[in-house]
Amino acid sequence: MFDLLLAYGRSQSSVTRLRNGSLNVAVDSAQEVAQKSIVYFKKTGNDPLTLIEDLKATPAVVRFSTRFVIVTDYADLIAHDTKTKETIGFPIREIDQHFTFFLPWAGMEKAQYVAESHAVLRSPAPRANTARRRVADQAPRSGPALGALRCDTRPPNSGVGHARRIHLRATR
Repeated sequence: MFDLLLAYGRSQSSVTRLRNGSLNVAVDSAQEVAQKSIVYFKKTGNDPLTLIEDLKATPAVVRFSTRFVIVTDYADLIAHDTKTKETIGFPIREIDQHFTFFLPWAGMEKAQYVAESHAVLRSPAPRANTARRRVADQAPRSGPALGALRCDTRPPNSGVGHARRIHLRATR
């Protein structure tokens, strides 16, 4: 456990203090290692999958808001990310294939893709610029009857929260 924390860039001094017990906030320090907002680790001889479900809801995990809850029997490792609510399990010798799961320890959060709504993609300002270009393209073809066209993107009586509109006025 301590080597894993060091591999992800945790400082040597904090890992040493955790190993010595001054930073360990675990309930049973003989079987568990816990650091506030970082990790809650427990070794077990039983099935780690059933134990992690119980451990996720324990008061110690909730109180210290640990980022990762890890349970292992040293054959398999089960880890739960309390922020993203992801749980992963794998044989412990394959930990190198799942290194991205623990990247938040190194300060690299997982990207959460959020699709932008149609309203954000079609905001009023780009439409006003597009309309202004269309007007400018059409102005020379409109002929002398209208005179020159002037494009104004400010709405009349403009106030906060009004959508921008294109107002065309013929000038003589």
